[in-house]
Amino acid sequence: MINALKANQNDNSKSGFTFTEVINLGNTSIKNQGSSGTCWSYSGNSFLESEMIRMGKKPVEISQIYTARNTYLDKARTYVRLHGGLSLGEGGQFHDVLNSFRKYGTMPQSAYTGLHYGTTLNNFGEMTSMLDAMLGSIVKGKALTPNWEKAYTAAMDSYLGKFLKNLITMANPIHHVLLLIR
Repeated sequence: MINALKANQNDNSKSGFTFTEVINLGNTSIKNQGSSGTCWSYSGNSFLESEMIRMGKKPVEISQIYTARNTYLDKARTYVRLHGGLSLGEGGQFHDVLNSFRKYGTMPQSAYTGLHYGTTLNNFGEMTSMLDAMLGSIVKGKALTPNWEKAYTAAMDSYLGKFLKNLITMANPIHHVLLLIR
């Protein structure tokens, strides 16, 4: 297939393309979601970082995993409330990012990476399988114990690390973006 494509070139295509910059928008660094279904969190947070730049504010690199972690906890609550009648998984939507910001605030990437046990990239396979099995077991029980959420959170903490609630502050540039989405 590749050799067939090579034969499909003409003299003009061999010279390559020339692009003319029309406008250059500011942006924060490129992030790698690793092996996790968190593209929704990475793209949503990137949009909000870009909004800070567009508004003339100094951008803060937002913790994508803090957003995802809080969304996972909200999904778990809904899953239990609906007795398992909800699809689970790592995925999400842009509105999950906004809902998480409204409910929990946000955290800088430098304060919470979600890389807890020496890894350099996310790998949620084991964590997701365990959390899904845990919730499946919880909803099959005859009575819901009062500590299921604490156990679920502890399992997430073991993979992603705990976060310090007092690090969340509204006295930073993220506040300006949060005001836009309230």
